[in-house]
Amino acid sequence: MSHPIIESIRKFNRFYTQLIGLLNQQIYKSNYTLTDCRTIFEIGKQPGITAVEICQSLGLDPAYLSRILSQFVKKGIIKKETAQEDKRKQFIFLTPKGKVILDDLENKSNAFNEQLIQPLTQDQQEKLIGSMESIQSLLYQKEQQKGYTFRSYRPGDIGIIISKHAVLYATEYGFDHTFEGFVAETFVDFSKNYDPDKEHFWIVESSTKTVGSIAIVHRDRHTAQLRWFFLDPQARGQGLGSKMMSLAMDFCKTKGYEKVYLSTVSQLKAARYLYKKYGFSLVEEKPVHIWGQDLVDEKWEANIKAL
Repeated sequence: MSHPIIESIRKFNRFYTQLIGLLNQQIYKSNYTLTDCRTIFEIGKQPGITAVEICQSLGLDPAYLSRILSQFVKKGIIKKETAQEDKRKQFIFLTPKGKVILDDLENKSNAFNEQLIQPLTQDQQEKLIGSMESIQSLLYQKEQQKGYTFRSYRPGDIGIIISKHAVLYATEYGFDHTFEGFVAETFVDFSKNYDPDKEHFWIVESSTKTVGSIAIVHRDRHTAQLRWFFLDPQARGQGLGSKMMSLAMDFCKTKGYEKVYLSTVSQLKAARYLYKKYGFSLVEEKPVHIWGQDLVDEKWEANIKAL
């Protein structure tokens, strides 16, 4: 490998290390260590997580994590609930005090990142996100999608997907309880009229645990809708989002649809890169107040024949 390539990688590593160090200084000005904060983030993102899962996610020594969790219990930051089917297993949740701490850390992190990208245009921000995903995909392509399976919808999945959506969007975007009701309503017609010849609903699993979903829903002979596209935070950055979009768009081509559309809100910026990558463009937008937030409702469309 040529020396300039190695130098470029090292240069980027130095830049990114300094940037992360600055981020940590901004958001971790507290009585908690970096590992403490990462543990709080993990529990907040996955309510009911176990200690084993935290160790696997963060790469922590079990004994070290045990000491952290013991201190959290004493300080009233977390609570543990014993599983009825296995008394040895305990599910971990943040207490109200723990949620206040998490909110403070989230606000500091969001403020720093917002300040970081504020000088960039919308196109530059989307290019930045795309570049980040490309780095992850290229450097870890041997590990991409390892341990993840894709399967078709089956009875029992809808309840899980509704719950997953509600928790994810409440945690990451602050959507209130009405969002869960909205998601539930969107499944009513689908569950009554599901036609596997014209529609498909994919579930992404990791060791039988649901971590993502995406669906194509029939609207008329020429038109389909992309719905219920989500991916758990711990499953991101591995090319799964692109795989899901590819499955959905290939299905539309196979079934002869001419157009596919989706509804979203402008605040969900990360997915916009994928939408553009797979031929979608923004065709409608309007300000709305829904789910306890002032949002901008968007409609995106893709011409299947042009892809």
